[in-house]
Amino acid sequence: MKKNNDNGKASGILGFIFNPEPVKTEIAQVSAIQKESNPILTTGSMPDFESYYTDLQKRLDAAGMDKIMAEAQKQFDAWKADNS
Repeated sequence: MKKNNDNGKASGILGFIFNPEPVKTEIAQVSAIQKESNPILTTGSMPDFESYYTDLQKRLDAAGMDKIMAEAQKQFDAWKADNS
């Protein structure tokens, strides 16, 4: 294990910290949907998985999931440019 740790390579994103402020509304909306859907997904208690999952994806998209991901990518790209 020590040899493994000594020869390990640090992650390329070590040091990056996401600032959620620009998308705090979207994060709150997505979090609410996840809070509701996680128990259903975890237990498999939906009658039809395919239609439930498709609807869930639509709800997450409408709540701003793409906007959150785009903001995270924008921030990471800027961080990477400054820390290369």
